Amino acid sequence: MKKIIIIVIIIILSVTAFFIIKKKPAQIRYETESAFIGDVRNTITATGKVQPLEQVEVSTQVSGIIDSIFVDFNDKVKANQIIAVLDQSVLQLQVSQSNAALSSAQSEFSYRKSLFDRANALKEKNMISADDYELIKYNYERSRNSLETAKIDNSRAKTNLGYAIIRSPIDGVVLSRDVEQGQTVAASLNAPKLFTIARDLTKMQVLADIDEADIGQVKAGMNVQFSVDAWADSVFSGVVKSIRVQPNTSNSTVTYTAVISADNSNMLLLPGMTATAEIITSGAENVIVIPSRALRFRPQLPQKSGNQNAQENRQTGGRNRGQTAVWVLENGAPVERQIQTGERSSLLIEVKSGLSEGDKVIIAQTLAAKPKNPSQQNANPLTGNRGTRIR
Repeated sequence: MKKIIIIVIIIILSVTAFFIIKKKPAQIRYETESAFIGDVRNTITATGKVQPLEQVEVSTQVSGIIDSIFVDFNDKVKANQIIAVLDQSVLQLQVSQSNAALSSAQSEFSYRKSLFDRANALKEKNMISADDYELIKYNYERSRNSLETAKIDNSRAKTNLGYAIIRSPIDGVVLSRDVEQGQTVAASLNAPKLFTIARDLTKMQVLADIDEADIGQVKAGMNVQFSVDAWADSVFSGVVKSIRVQPNTSNSTVTYTAVISADNSNMLLLPGMTATAEIITSGAENVIVIPSRALRFRPQLPQKSGNQNAQENRQTGGRNRGQTAVWVLENGAPVERQIQTGERSSLLIEVKSGLSEGDKVIIAQTLAAKPKNPSQQNANPLTGNRGTRIR
């Protein structure tokens, strides 16, 4: 009899616990994030090289031996400043030779001119034959042409002598020196590079390679932020100055060059640095933003009776067409809000109306696990093991 009473009590407790747990609603937990003031930006990432705005390679138009060098790397130079001199001995001989040829041509011309003037006087008196007059005239015109040629040769020789003095074409800084004193340079088809001079290092440019899939979004005037490895904690600002239409093809990949101008007043950027740039194609600053995940969230409320669900649908009002809705946690319960959105990025969305700073938008929810049915639990509250009989 005692065993029967104990078994009846166990059955009553199990059934009671089953109905209590079944009637208890599932606990819902909501994951939220607060609306805040921030920036929404859409960007295109590209890499490129930092270069001066203007860079000139100084060469020589005449061959010779480098006699003197007056500047070195990083030296500041002025326009027309002498930076190197070639050996002038051979060029000076050419000038002397051209001077002698010019003097001879002038003497010849003077002589032929006097004969021609005398022939003109005799011709007026019919005291010279036509053949003799034509010969004198021919020699006179020939000497005049020879004199002009001698003048040109003399001018060329003096110009070449001037080319032996290498001058800076611009105000700037010497980036490289590619020759040494005593080195022979030969100016043939390709002029040899002696120096590289940058005009102004306080203004730099980044030549960034833009993929052909993204080039349609890039326009002149867009703001750019970029960084370099040498100053990993610093962010530099720039502006897209132009886009070069000449394509660059490498391994079947087509890119286009965007010229980004940047200020370098602090002289942190050096020519040749690799820059990682983010071109801001669109965005908004100092606006209310929320995570984009909030637009995809829809609450999964516990199943209730049809009348209760209909009543809740009437309370939330549903979503109007043409509007975007998010769910906001108010007093522990989700409430639908109609909002107007603006700029969007992959992570954030601008909210123009419908939310205030600090509103908690729901981005996810979780349901608390229900306790297992006592009949399915491994442990029996009285016996300790399911299926063990009480003796």
